[in-house]
Amino acid sequence: MVGEIALQQGRLHQAQQYYRQLLVTAKENPVDQMAARLGLAKVFYEWNQLAEAEQNVAQVLELGKAHLDELGTYFVEVGVLFPGSLLQARLYQARGDLARAQQALQKLLAFAQEHQLTSLYRMAQMQQVELALATGLLPSVEDWQATSPDEAASVMQQEREDLLCARVLIARGEITEALRLLGNWQEEARTWRRLRSELEIHVLQSLAYAASSRPVQARHALKEALLLAQPEGFQRLFLEKGEQLFTLFRTLFLDLREEPELLVSYARGLLLAFASLKGEHQATPHTALALLLEPLTEAERRVLSLLARGRTNPEIAATLVVSINTVKTQVQSIFRKLGVKSRWEASEAAHRLDLL
Repeated sequence: MVGEIALQQGRLHQAQQYYRQLLVTAKENPVDQMAARLGLAKVFYEWNQLAEAEQNVAQVLELGKAHLDELGTYFVEVGVLFPGSLLQARLYQARGDLARAQQALQKLLAFAQEHQLTSLYRMAQMQQVELALATGLLPSVEDWQATSPDEAASVMQQEREDLLCARVLIARGEITEALRLLGNWQEEARTWRRLRSELEIHVLQSLAYAASSRPVQARHALKEALLLAQPEGFQRLFLEKGEQLFTLFRTLFLDLREEPELLVSYARGLLLAFASLKGEHQATPHTALALLLEPLTEAERRVLSLLARGRTNPEIAATLVVSINTVKTQVQSIFRKLGVKSRWEASEAAHRLDLL
């Protein structure tokens, strides 16, 4: 329960700690095992560690099916298999397998409708709307807006629905109404320390401002989101917003040069994650330049080239006919400019940015 509260508040590291503790103490208890692994899957998803999230979701679904008779069909199907499958559909979407995501959501909608589970139906329907937004198909979004809201929904569920509605309004160009809706929840999210909600609001505000040709306000809102998100390492919350936010992010990155290095490194990681979504595993020279704190010198490029081939500092010094101290200084400068902490990370970053 404490892990779930931490997750809902956006304290990802603390949530992970609680879920790991639960997993250790669960031993042969399948209920605790499933709860812990589902929680861990949600945390890994937020960090964009999709392989780890997929592995935990698969184990949740496997455990649920294995203990279906022992624990009771209703408990397992509603309390385990449905939320696990809902997250699995989200993971399909994150991988770009939109057809599979849609198929999974259709099954969940049919199940919820058959058993008259209004809240579960609404959850699957909302995720279907997100999928529609990702593909630019607004008719299904309009259908969702036309349905009656769940009167028994919790405050957090109402908030999630309103934030999704704001995304729809932004996509439709109804910016004033979207900003009004976001403003209604902003103070409450801050007061009750719902960090993820506050982040989502800042991100959506930045998109709304960008869509209404207010670039200064858009960059300010996005920077506020970055400052809040960096300590916990959120990624999917940004990546889910697609191309428009990617473009805004690249513009904002140029304004972050004087910010603390941790923030710049975090923003660079997000940009690389965005580029990977687009299949740009190797950035263009223009992108590479934009992702560096400052350009590498010609001497640093020579050192980086040798470093990436696995050469040691003495070997680099001998090849370039310079002192070992000079090489050490240049390696540290390379680490700083690339925002990395090891030779392996420097080599990986160099290949991603096409610097070799």
